[in-house]
Amino acid sequence: RINLERRGINDRKISFIWAELFSAILIVSISIFGVQTAIINPDIRLSGHAARLPLALCFITPVHNSVLTFLSGIPSERFLKYHKIFGILAFINCILHGYVHFRASGNIQNDFKNLLASEKMTVIGSGYLLALFLVGILISALPQLRRKMFEIFHYLHIIFAIGIAWCAFYHSGMFVVILSAIVWGSDIFTRRIIMPFINPVKAEIKNLTTSIVQLEFPKTSGFNYNPGQYVYIAIPELSLLQLITGK
Repeated sequence: RINLERRGINDRKISFIWAELFSAILIVSISIFGVQTAIINPDIRLSGHAARLPLALCFITPVHNSVLTFLSGIPSERFLKYHKIFGILAFINCILHGYVHFRASGNIQNDFKNLLASEKMTVIGSGYLLALFLVGILISALPQLRRKMFEIFHYLHIIFAIGIAWCAFYHSGMFVVILSAIVWGSDIFTRRIIMPFINPVKAEIKNLTTSIVQLEFPKTSGFNYNPGQYVYIAIPELSLLQLITGK
């Protein structure tokens, strides 16, 4: 952990861990790599890697229980910041990768003709669809929409993410798909199968007012929770898929 002092009217300490410094260096490096392989020295293969890497990191950073959070020491709620950054970076490098392709092909109309004429998903066609899914997921995740229509955002996010992973499979192979399946599969296994045997499974519900509901549950020995952390509470009677976020 690194402590930096900033002196002013009040003495304050700015604290961050080495993993966050490494993440910042990684973000800058991927950005430079994307510009280098798309504009300075255009290369269709390397620019594709520059787009695929932040996409893979975007998939693995929002997971609640993973080896990544264990090794880095960054909690899942703080990883959401990097999830958003890597998502935007994946979209930018995807556009740069498309720019390299357009420069090499020189004819966009042929791409669309081949896309419409083909009965199977092609590499170029999956690239176009991947870009459209990225646009959709970024628009639906805008704070103005997410805060007002969180349920719609939540399910659209899942649909778009599945579409992105499907297109990434056709466009660049199994890397993103396998990595996402391992990370998210282990997270779902941990939260849905292991955690119910460790954390409290019963709670008392009280209506405090017409708009406030209080949940009370015992803090068992295996339930480690500190003030300021997020607790994800599942209420099966509402929905088997719904998660309510409390802090």
